[in-house]
Amino acid sequence: MPPGARRSRGRNLNYVLEERKARRRSRLRASLIGAIALGLALMLFLDWRAQRRAPAITANRVVVLPLDNRTGEARFDTLGLVASDWITRVLSLYAPQREVVPTTTTLAYIHSAQLRRFDLVNRSVRLARGTRAQLVVWGSFYITGDSLRFNVEIDDLKTSLMLGSIPQITAAVSEPMRGVDRLRSAVVGAILHNESAFHPIRRSVPELHAYQAFVSGLDHYMQRRYAAAAAQFAVAAERDSTQAVHDVWLADALLRARQFARADSAIRRLTGARAPRSLEARALRSHAQLRHDRGAAYLWTARTAALNRADDLAQYETALAALALGRPREARRLFSEMHAGYGVLHGRPDYYLHYAAAYHLLGSHNLELRVVRRGLRARSRSLDVRLANCRVRATQGDEADALAALHALAARDTDTASMLTIGKALEDCAGELDAHGLSAAAARATQLATRWHERHRAARPASRDSVYERAQLSLQEARALAERGALGEALNMLGEAFFDGLPYYEPGRMMLHAEPAFRRLRNTRGFLRINQTRG
Repeated sequence: MPPGARRSRGRNLNYVLEERKARRRSRLRASLIGAIALGLALMLFLDWRAQRRAPAITANRVVVLPLDNRTGEARFDTLGLVASDWITRVLSLYAPQREVVPTTTTLAYIHSAQLRRFDLVNRSVRLARGTRAQLVVWGSFYITGDSLRFNVEIDDLKTSLMLGSIPQITAAVSEPMRGVDRLRSAVVGAILHNESAFHPIRRSVPELHAYQAFVSGLDHYMQRRYAAAAAQFAVAAERDSTQAVHDVWLADALLRARQFARADSAIRRLTGARAPRSLEARALRSHAQLRHDRGAAYLWTARTAALNRADDLAQYETALAALALGRPREARRLFSEMHAGYGVLHGRPDYYLHYAAAYHLLGSHNLELRVVRRGLRARSRSLDVRLANCRVRATQGDEADALAALHALAARDTDTASMLTIGKALEDCAGELDAHGLSAAAARATQLATRWHERHRAARPASRDSVYERAQLSLQEARALAERGALGEALNMLGEAFFDGLPYYEPGRMMLHAEPAFRRLRNTRGFLRINQTRG
């Protein structure tokens, strides 16, 4: 081959190699740009999804943070909460156009989100975002000489500006409620632009020691320490008998602590001129009330929730009452309007259990599974969430998944900070497994429940459920009749149990369709009529 042809061939080969390298570089560049674009698109999508899930700040919603005690004296530890509740209570009356976050929601979020570990400014911002409030009232108080001084500010989260700084309120150390009352007038006036610290709203001021006991009871109540809450409410009612609201909270806490004899006497004290019907209905909220009283409590909580959309506790209890009255469609609608990570629901994993139960009673098991998965992502160790997971796995009929969900209930890492016990949850799961044809898994669940009860034998409480006793006896007799084969008599006795106040649904006991004793009744017309959903 001539030398010129050899050089020409070499140049052509180099040209081809360079062209291949250029193509490879261009493909690599294009794939890198595509990956970056895909990553940006994914980040934008996740950000949009997070914004869509996170509720926006509600305009005209106000929350009051308990004032920070900087006196260094333990006797003033609850004074900041007294001031917060007194401002909140009066602001709710004088500002009907605004949504005022109640003290119960404020305390629930402070405890569940552990806001006390933050400094005062961060605490106020986080509380406002957690309760979806536009305005937040926050501040502190300290002692100078023989005077108590209150410094309070009002911030607007939407504009990130200070709405107003309240002039420093001063009162004698021996008369702190006088300073709290003047502070209340100043804050209400700054928000409504119609009052000042020098023209206080005329209203009777509660007695300080009674008020301190009352707010301490609220603090215990929102941490579900109902016996301790009842003790504090009793002290408040004893020290200041003019406040009927103390007896209302006392009766409710006693019922939830299952001290029924004392609760009955507290409710009887509410009759007459001292307590309007609304307060009496508020005292009837509990798991131990007659069906008629459940209806009254449902109407009252629904009215309270409609008047104040910031009252997360009233909205949640309205949904629970609808579920107990056999209205799962309405309960599902109410649960869907709530935000699980905000307000009262921030530390309540039982929200997922009740929300899933509404779908369970409606037979919408795919949507139930979606709710359960959300709960597992948020609170994977919660006993309530794991029970909801066991229920929905039972409906799917896969024995392996059901057994995995079952054993998760009894696992050592299960968070038992719940109104349920592991034994009751296992019995509930056993009933669901049996109802959906997984007999081997149901037998395993019953065995685990029996072992748990043997290891955790507890003395029965001395108090009896006087309101709920007849319904329980009727239910037990209906079970015995059904197991003996007297199906007609069992249905009649079951109807009497519901008439005597047996709730349609309770998280601590199996749902009616999953009761093993009623296995032979499940497909009968009478049982389906009793078990049908009503709304």
